[in-house]
Amino acid sequence: MGLPIVTAAVGGPSKILEHGRTGILCPPKNAEALGDAILKLLMNAHLRRRIGVAAVAEVRRRGSICAVAACEGEMAVSARRREDAGGVPRGRI
Repeated sequence: MGLPIVTAAVGGPSKILEHGRTGILCPPKNAEALGDAILKLLMNAHLRRRIGVAAVAEVRRRGSICAVAACEGEMAVSARRREDAGGVPRGRI
């Protein structure tokens, strides 16, 4: 079983995750929505399992973890561009 992902709906994650099926996507710069999504998963074991299993199945369906690695690279580049543009510094929420 995989782990459910909760993230902001920006960049790479928003391209590979399907909200409510393979992850939970929250509005950007919305800490309250992020916290609510995490609490929802903590309180609902069935939802955690369902999203985790669906995420693993999707990675397998795509044929490789390479798609995930490419997404992580894109996220790093995107985060760096935001930082360079005066956005949120890396390592900070």
